[in-house]
Amino acid sequence: MGFAEIDANYLSDAELFTTLIKLSAELMWVREFTHEDVVWIGASSNLKKFGIHAHKTRQQFWYDNIHPKDLREASSGYNAALNDPLATNHVREYRFKGVGKKWHYIRDKVCFVRDKNGKPIR
Repeated sequence: MGFAEIDANYLSDAELFTTLIKLSAELMWVREFTHEDVVWIGASSNLKKFGIHAHKTRQQFWYDNIHPKDLREASSGYNAALNDPLATNHVREYRFKGVGKKWHYIRDKVCFVRDKNGKPIR
């Protein structure tokens, strides 16, 4: 099963998270666009590396920890893809602050789940 086969209208939250875990062993986050909560999925060692102690944070966590020199480019590319009803994927690379203020290079692969009108759901 690939990302293209995931349909948010037919999967419960538990089924969606289980499917996402099976698709990737990497650190992942899921954002519900109806609110600002972000749910993190991944090995606890990866979560701890970035100072994530709970499996839920706010969207602001990303803005607070991305390298200041990367913030404009990373956020503008993300927002452009987010606001394009036909965009399903977006890839970006940037530096992200981890524990001890150590910077890590991140390759962030985003998959948008959209409703039938192209509005992002997750």
